[in-house]
Amino acid sequence: MKNHIRKVSVICFLTYNTVALAQNPKFERMNRLISHFEKDYSSHEVDSIIQYNLIDKTKKILPFKKETVTKSIKPHIGKYSPLYLKKYKSLPKLKESEASFLFRTRDLVDNMKQFPITSVTKMLKYKKGKRTTGCTATFVNERFLITAAHCIYNPKEGYPDKVELKILYDNGVGEKTVDVKKVYHKKHYQEGTPFDANSYDISLIEIEEPLGKDLGYLGLFSQTELNNRLNTWQTMYSLSYPHISSADLKEIEMNNEKVDSLKNKYKAEIQKSRGATPDFNKRNQYFEVLNVFLDNQKNYKYIMPYSIPGKSGSARISEDYYLYGVRSVFLNNYKTSMDIMLRNEILNSFIQIMNKSED
Repeated sequence: MKNHIRKVSVICFLTYNTVALAQNPKFERMNRLISHFEKDYSSHEVDSIIQYNLIDKTKKILPFKKETVTKSIKPHIGKYSPLYLKKYKSLPKLKESEASFLFRTRDLVDNMKQFPITSVTKMLKYKKGKRTTGCTATFVNERFLITAAHCIYNPKEGYPDKVELKILYDNGVGEKTVDVKKVYHKKHYQEGTPFDANSYDISLIEIEEPLGKDLGYLGLFSQTELNNRLNTWQTMYSLSYPHISSADLKEIEMNNEKVDSLKNKYKAEIQKSRGATPDFNKRNQYFEVLNVFLDNQKNYKYIMPYSIPGKSGSARISEDYYLYGVRSVFLNNYKTSMDIMLRNEILNSFIQIMNKSED
């Protein structure tokens, strides 16, 4: 690690164990809120996936039988050397936090062309010719990546007109830009809400070129392997492309606020946030480490002080380069994050889609 790492400005994320969370009143209220919106989809005989073609704007419903996945899919390193993730396991943390500060990736490594750095892409969305928001997506196959479903489909606005991926992007420069061809997400995601753990806030996206062959891609756990890790603490690594700082986001909200007393409150929050993130720049890729307790098969939760748009969809990566799940929603009133795990019922469908494309 470079000596000047201490000079890097950081963004802190708080994570507590389940005992501490359970004793937190805000966490209890947040749990009740989630329970209110949760739906039980276990009775569905097939796992219906929506396939949306961004090129010709057509939509299909793809039914899949709930077959059992018995083996994990191994990660593929690609043509670049692998990064030894365990080296960063003890990155500096805020006191009483189980998450590291957020660092610019290039301030941690001497070479950005290392796997899994190379497998992570910046994702940009366009509507009516204008760029709207961004997310993060990660290769899990030569032509397929995984991100969050809410990055692809918005119940109020529908699908974006165009989605671009920035390949090997950092410091404002990328080696290639490719268009996403098709997107896939569970049909029942649209029936749920962003708070619904059963809404499956996870999506598969497809491109034309097999770029993952060289860039490398993450492995996918079988459900048996993932179940073996439940009720344990796990170290997860995350690479992402946040596109706006929390301070900038609060500044936009402040400018839209008409009550002066509330504007003053925003100013205090902005000043505090800028003090923690003066280095933030959307041109960069960022790196963080989280120690998370896997308490069930739906999601994992952790408390944090604020959210950063653009991190949505970023993969939670194991030390041996497997995908746990993706960054999902942030409940602002409860200062709590929810990440969605890739469970067997949707994993089966995604694997079948990827295998069919290779036939």
